[in-house]
Amino acid sequence: MLSEDLQLNIRATEAFVRACVAAPLAAEDFALMLGYNMASPVQARAATLKWSGSTDFAAALAALTLPVLVTHGRQDQVIAPAVAEQAAKDMPHARLSWFDTAGHSPFFEDADRFNRELAEFVDAAARR
Repeated sequence: MLSEDLQLNIRATEAFVRACVAAPLAAEDFALMLGYNMASPVQARAATLKWSGSTDFAAALAALTLPVLVTHGRQDQVIAPAVAEQAAKDMPHARLSWFDTAGHSPFFEDADRFNRELAEFVDAAARR
């Protein structure tokens, strides 16, 4: 997905989109996801790698005092569910919400539940 070669980039992005969901997408949904992923410039994709990997976020997460909702699909092939579990443990005010049948895209794979939980979280945080 970092290649300047458009054909290679498209093929890699297609593989990424397939990895983002637990169940195969309808053709129309696949095309939409491919399109919005391709809209992200190669330079922006590369920049995300600069802060991932060896960066240790534990101290920063532990210092957070605001409420946090960690939403993660148990079938995620992009970011291991253990990462979400650890992040939730590192944050004193975090709530972890597992989507058992979702991959990397719970916002898409179970949009109704995702939107409901997010709205409830925002409402509770606003009352805090």
